Amino acid sequence: MSTITVLDVPEWRTLFTLPGTTNSDAFSLAWSPDAQSLAAGFRTAGLVQVWDVVSRKLILNQPKAHGGLEVRTVAWSPNGRLLATAGKDRAVRLWDVETRENTVTFLAHSNELSSAVWNPDGRRIASKDSTGGVLIWEASTGQVKLKLRSPTGWNPGKPYDVNWSPQGDKLATGSGDGTVMIWDAETGRELHVLRGHTSVVRSVCWSPDGRRLLSGAEDRTLRIWDSQTGRELLVLPDPPNHNPVVAWSPSGRMIGVADNTLMIFDATIGHELAPQLAREKRRETTDERR
Repeated sequence: MSTITVLDVPEWRTLFTLPGTTNSDAFSLAWSPDAQSLAAGFRTAGLVQVWDVVSRKLILNQPKAHGGLEVRTVAWSPNGRLLATAGKDRAVRLWDVETRENTVTFLAHSNELSSAVWNPDGRRIASKDSTGGVLIWEASTGQVKLKLRSPTGWNPGKPYDVNWSPQGDKLATGSGDGTVMIWDAETGRELHVLRGHTSVVRSVCWSPDGRRLLSGAEDRTLRIWDSQTGRELLVLPDPPNHNPVVAWSPSGRMIGVADNTLMIFDATIGHELAPQLAREKRRETTDERR
């Protein structure tokens, strides 16, 4: 059975594991806003699960949530009451975690989904399909408010990411032609086209203050951009895999990248911090004992 491991990042040690109920790998993971629950979407069987991490109990178990097909995204609403899931069945589904009911099913995409994310106030969702189509829609009604399209380039049919800025006024999308697009989320106007990657951009993530944007691509580089000017600030070469998922720490001082390997870097200078974090923590503990 597959398991999900939760790590203490400063000490780089395992805190606990959540027992698996399937042989499938988790494709997507997301912490609830209060960090008390962890959601997972799986590669096979369309499985969606949510654990209470305090009790380690499974509180939501939805087999075949997406018709038995791969679940590409799990994303919590800002208030932590709803979970959005998106998959290869071309649907975005909203789940009430407490009642375990599927409250909304959004079927406006004509191709398999790669990403779905809530805006910061929880009223709208941006969903992106494998052909670069992005729809912004009302979470309560499913009404489409805006349509965008990012380039598919050399790799049509691959999953690309979409992400809201922390302020909710902009969207960033990864593209199949190696570009990162920044859009005005109200008007759909193209604000910046960020060029530097030489292959599919699989993941994008805003810094907590919205001033920088992190992207990871199949060219095995991570890039940090100034989101206001579009200027490239930093290039981190040679992450271990071609399909990176990237994220910022809440402080904005660190970035993480994962595929089959987890790596953590200093967001300012690009040095790898783990397992250096663990070594520094052990040194501090030794000094205190002396």
